Amino acid sequence: MTDDTNPTDDTNPNDDAIVTDEEVAAINEEESGMAAVAPVEASTPSPAPIPVDPNNTADQEFVEFVVKQIVENPDEVVVERVVDEMGVLLTLKVAKDDMGKIIGKSGQTAKAIRILLRIIGSKNNSRVNLKIVEPEGEDVV
Repeated sequence: MTDDTNPTDDTNPNDDAIVTDEEVAAINEEESGMAAVAPVEASTPSPAPIPVDPNNTADQEFVEFVVKQIVENPDEVVVERVVDEMGVLLTLKVAKDDMGKIIGKSGQTAKAIRILLRIIGSKNNSRVNLKIVEPEGEDVV
């Protein structure tokens, strides 16, 4: 009986089985018939400013209408509209007594108003954000 393996031999019969990453890529390229594509670094360009028509106040009118229907003091509802390079910012001010109604349980009412504003903004090709300002210095009775 002959032993083909020599314990002092440093060569491994499986050395031919070790394949480098480059060889794997070349084999895959040959099999697919397509050249390997180098990974492309993802670079996101900064978004271009969205042109906003400063005369289109549909979003402001919407917020005023909805909020005045919710609150107890509709005469104290003030909505200010500012247009800048980021889009439209609506600032909502209500009476301190009405803040809870506008924010809602766990912020759900405010979130719903903001979602509807996004829909109006997308219809008008603009980004609309709502900022709710808490009144200062008033005591709740």
